Amino acid sequence: MFPTNPFTPEFGSVPLVMAGRQSIRRELFDAFSQGRGNPNLSSILIGPRGSGKTALLTYLAKEASSEGWVAVHAVAMPGMLEDIFEQTRLACANALEKKEAYTPPQLTSLGLGPVSVGWAASPAPSENWRTRMSGLMEALEGAGLGLLITVDEVVASLDEMVRLAAVYQLFVREQRRVAPVMAGLPSNISALLNDKSVSFLRRAQQHKLGTIPDPDVREAFRETAAIGGRDVASNALETCVSAIGGYPYMLQLVGFRCWQASNPSGVISVEAAKRGVGDAREDFRSHILEPTF
Repeated sequence: MFPTNPFTPEFGSVPLVMAGRQSIRRELFDAFSQGRGNPNLSSILIGPRGSGKTALLTYLAKEASSEGWVAVHAVAMPGMLEDIFEQTRLACANALEKKEAYTPPQLTSLGLGPVSVGWAASPAPSENWRTRMSGLMEALEGAGLGLLITVDEVVASLDEMVRLAAVYQLFVREQRRVAPVMAGLPSNISALLNDKSVSFLRRAQQHKLGTIPDPDVREAFRETAAIGGRDVASNALETCVSAIGGYPYMLQLVGFRCWQASNPSGVISVEAAKRGVGDAREDFRSHILEPTF
């Protein structure tokens, strides 16, 4: 039985070793720890496809849980707001003892003999999304918890995206313990921030995800391979680092292909690295470049 490949080139998967991004991670961790008032509690991750936005969102959410935050995840698509509400409600159920409100029936008529007795339930109060979310956040805050909302694949054309940004401003004024962290392509983020309805969101911290420095790539590649029980020959490692070019998705893709190309002897050789790099470049061409361009 072959050892499990420790590299994860699926989009959105959190790698076993997070390469680079130390500055962004530190700033967001500080925000989760300090709470209200830290500007990084409303942040936008900006980067091209494969730059690790989704993986970083998931990674940050896991870290936030240790600082007293409940995280819910959404993708910018129709139904997003209701999905956020339902996820928050389920998250509350895991952390709180919720009691269903009971509205007693009202006597509407009373009769004897052939005259009937009728009952009618009191009408439920009308609540919009903001009101319902406020109720859940009050319950969370009562338990010492905050709400982290992550939104991936941000698009400005979605009305619910604009509504979320506008309502968040009201949550801040109400001093709710809530933090939205969004991620999207540069063009989509630019279009969203140009919308007059979300001028408040323009003050959110913008974190641009560029390439990862080679030393961080080298360390993450070596550590990930070691987790799977294999070493990497020095020349093979340099071949991989050069091919990765600081691109997070390519780090996982090259690593995965090199692992597959090597034998289970415990070492990824130069020959395996060259085969793996070739396979990874073909995957990148067919899975990223062709669909994009």
